[in-house]
Amino acid sequence: MYYYYFIETKRNEENEMKKLVLILALAMAPNVHAESELEALIATVINLNGHLCANVTRMYLRGGDTYEVVCKEYRRGSSAVRYVVNMKTMAVSR
Repeated sequence: MYYYYFIETKRNEENEMKKLVLILALAMAPNVHAESELEALIATVINLNGHLCANVTRMYLRGGDTYEVVCKEYRRGSSAVRYVVNMKTMAVSR
């Protein structure tokens, strides 16, 4: 009986440690750079306009609300695609 209690206690301690690590990771999540949030937003705008953008690799501000964006077209692919995105009008052109 004591052995069973010891094993269950050990499992509970491991689960508590996993929870603690998860809580710490979630607490640090808001410290993600605003640039990566902008990249995710721009990738979403590109995809919603019917184009393909799996991952933003480079991004340049062209002026005003217009960005020139270079994306990986497919997640596992290596082809790069260049888009011009106007964030004010949500227009995307290749």
